[in-house]
Amino acid sequence: SIFRLEQRAKGRGALLADAKHRKTLTGTLQSFAKIMGTGASSRKNSPKKSTYEEANIKLMSEVNKKIEKELAESLILNKKTIKLLLIGGAESGKSTIAKQIK
Repeated sequence: SIFRLEQRAKGRGALLADAKHRKTLTGTLQSFAKIMGTGASSRKNSPKKSTYEEANIKLMSEVNKKIEKELAESLILNKKTIKLLLIGGAESGKSTIAKQIK
């Protein structure tokens, strides 16, 4: 379901930030849309869409926007986060340095 796709996307976090994973997610969403009967045929040849199909298209669009927004936010957060491993014996000042850096 859409909820599971969205949850899987959230769970992957930074992994989905690159273009390869984004294409995979887009492909998954498009496959889901075809199964649900939306986007299976071209717009020129398709008859007028029912309200159910229009609602599905709108829902898929909203899910896609939410996922893209979360991906952009997680990418920004990951760029701002710096991890530093401080190695040293007891009483060597690791905590002091960490506090000074903050």
